[in-house]
Amino acid sequence: MSETGNPELPYIRQLIAIPECDDIILNANITGQTDFDDYNIYPATDYEEVHNPDTTVYVEEIFTKDTATYSQTFIKHFLG
Repeated sequence: MSETGNPELPYIRQLIAIPECDDIILNANITGQTDFDDYNIYPATDYEEVHNPDTTVYVEEIFTKDTATYSQTFIKHFLG
């Protein structure tokens, strides 16, 4: 979940080479688990350009929390 306001969860990404065929079946089998202790999960941020009166520009992180997502039972259990 990396949409603005949703929990920004860690993930593992793996590229898989798939031959050019019409009949490929791909199954993912999760064989392990990683536990994180004392890990804060913050909402994914959005970025906004801020223009100063002196014509300088910088990018500011905008934090918004999607309360509907954070109130779901699964997320409450996952976040502790």
